[in-house]
Amino acid sequence: IVVGQGAGAQPYVKIFDQNANMLQSFLAYDFGFSGGVRVATGITSSTSNSVNIITGPGIGGSPNVRSFTSSGAPAILDFQAYSIDFLGGVFVGGRGF
Repeated sequence: IVVGQGAGAQPYVKIFDQNANMLQSFLAYDFGFSGGVRVATGITSSTSNSVNIITGPGIGGSPNVRSFTSSGAPAILDFQAYSIDFLGGVFVGGRGF
């Protein structure tokens, strides 16, 4: 289970197991950003079957989409989904190949 905090909070992503035990927590974006973080899970590589955590910032953040390993390791994919000056937030989704 992967969750992200909403607007008004730091962009923390938390990972829980099937018994609601927190396994990992990490900041997807700068700790000073308080627009929240939107999350999804999916396979982001056609050469790997590992599931990644995909994040998009809430309103007020640049449209920077990131993908982290399922353990919360640093971003393995990092790109601007829209023009850098778009601050409307980004919803993300994931799928398998």
